[in-house]
Amino acid sequence: LSNLTPLESNSGYKSASDLNKAQEKKAQVIYIKVPSVADSRIASLTRLGLINPGSAKIVVYDSVKKSYHALKDVAISPSDKVVSRLKSIFGEDCVVLK
Repeated sequence: LSNLTPLESNSGYKSASDLNKAQEKKAQVIYIKVPSVADSRIASLTRLGLINPGSAKIVVYDSVKKSYHALKDVAISPSDKVVSRLKSIFGEDCVVLK
């Protein structure tokens, strides 16, 4: 027994559930680039938000006016499936999850 080293306390480490909570608190945003805010595809964002509710906010970038517009009352799931669907609607280079 003289060869044994005492274990370090794990009180300084966070549990997996604590890490998950910290990640959930960090708000994710999905940025979508469109030619203009009058783009008809923007309506699909509201529908997708209703079908896939979540915590990620949606911000639309108007590439003509070079301005950002947050969608009010729409929060969507930031899952790979949803992001992939958005990329198929708006284009691979027009959707970014941060």
